[in-house]
This record gives sequence, structure tokens and C-alpha cells, in this order.
Amino acid sequence: MIFMNYVVTTVRLSKEMLSEIRELGKMLGKDQSEVIREALRQGLRELKTRLVLDLYVREKISLGRAAELSGLSMWQLVEELKRRGLVIKYGDDRFREEVEELCK
Repeated sequence: MIFMNYVVTTVRLSKEMLSEIRELGKMLGKDQSEVIREALRQGLRELKTRLVLDLYVREKISLGRAAELSGLSMWQLVEELKRRGLVIKYGDDRFREEVEELCK
């Protein structure tokens, strides 16, 4: 693995969390750093998705903008909303906004 794009940082973990990371590493055949990076990638993706969905549900952003910010396609975002039991907010005004955004 090439480490040119990585920087070193420090993080404090509980003994339990570190133990869990090591166990996962053994099960996955990965070292501790790889497990931590993967967990952070997935965690960051989830946090970003939750934030974007919250903004959408509170009608702070449109569905198109939510898809753009989350890095998901519009259809993937709709599936994510359904999976989480969230309501897709769509009315005439919202439809026009979406069409305008898509036509930009």
C-alpha cells in the first residue's frame, strides 16, 4: 500500500474500542489502520447522508440538492429516504424547483 496521501493524526480510543478494532482486523485480514480508515469512511458517509436527509426533510434543501450534496443519484437518495421511513416531500412548487435545478 502506498502511504503518500496519508497524514498521521492522533485519536484517543477506549480500550474496548481498540479491542474491537483489532478483532475486526483479524476477521477481515486487515491491519488496525486499515480498519480505522474504513470505519471512518463509512461513518463519514453515514453522517453526511443523515445531515443531508435531515435538511431535506426540514425543507431546507431540495431533493436535487440533497442528492448533489450526498454524492448519491436522485434515485439512490429516494431509495435511502424509503429505507429510513422518511417522507418524500413533493408538491407543485417542489416539482418546479427540481425541474429548474435539473435543467441548469
